[in-house]
Amino acid sequence: MAPLRAAATAALLVILALVSKCGTIDVEIIYGFLNHSISLPLSKPTGVSEIVFKLNNHKVFEWENMETNYFGSFSQKLKYINGSVLIPRLQKEDTGTYTVDFIFSNGTIRKDRFFLKVLEPLAIPEAICIRNDSVVTLMCGLNNEGADITIEWKYHDTPVTPSDDFVLTNENKSLTISSPHSFSGVYTCIAKQPKDSSQSAPLLLSKCLETEGNGRNRYGLILSVLSLVAFTLFLLIEQKCKSKTEDRAPHQEYNKVLQENRGEMSAATAPTKSNNESEERASDLRNYCDESSQENQEELTVENPSTQSEPKNIDESAEKAVGS
Repeated sequence: MAPLRAAATAALLVILALVSKCGTIDVEIIYGFLNHSISLPLSKPTGVSEIVFKLNNHKVFEWENMETNYFGSFSQKLKYINGSVLIPRLQKEDTGTYTVDFIFSNGTIRKDRFFLKVLEPLAIPEAICIRNDSVVTLMCGLNNEGADITIEWKYHDTPVTPSDDFVLTNENKSLTISSPHSFSGVYTCIAKQPKDSSQSAPLLLSKCLETEGNGRNRYGLILSVLSLVAFTLFLLIEQKCKSKTEDRAPHQEYNKVLQENRGEMSAATAPTKSNNESEERASDLRNYCDESSQENQEELTVENPSTQSEPKNIDESAEKAVGS
């Protein structure tokens, strides 16, 4: 029994291996690009009476008796024309496994499948240099991301391989050059993906080294200019403060003289003020005396009414005498 079980197990493993191998061989990978069109030929064999086209096991369309019936929104996304499936504008959701069932008149079925992967077209990479002490690191900047993208470097059109002079890291996006002065030529960064590639503008490493030196000189020049400007501003501010102090002295002297003149004028006008006060007091006294005299006279008149017919003063008596 044991030999039979071993033989059955071995046969089962062989069958599974063959199925896996056939499945792997049957699936073809097709690449398309975002927002681009693609035509997928179905290679319809002779004697086929019906075709069923699926995406991830979802029916896309059926063809039978020269008529095509689409399912769901696929009627707006693709067309089956002359034995090929045309997708005019690929989107990310179009990525997946497509299955084609060819049904013959005798009832037999042949299955074809392929995998469609929609990629973004590669942008132009940018190569930049970063200097750190005695070594230089080149960076390949790329806006795209994806497992199918690979990065390569070329030095004078020769592919760069890892060595003591060249160290590749970060999935080849970084290239460190240990002896930049010995390898100061032209470098190019190249991005690749299936059916697409893009390369950067050439980067001359000697220019990068000169830029680093010029940068240091430029920083020194900037510091010198800033120091000169600061010293000039200090002199101008000091001169301005000195001028303000000198201009303030004549004003102070003028204010001092003005205060002295005001004091003298106050002293000169003081007696006049006293005289005025004396005259006011004298006038008040005269008015008081007149009022008192008039009140006394009125009292005398009330006490002696007979005197009212007599002349009030000497002048009236004289006039009466002359008349008589």
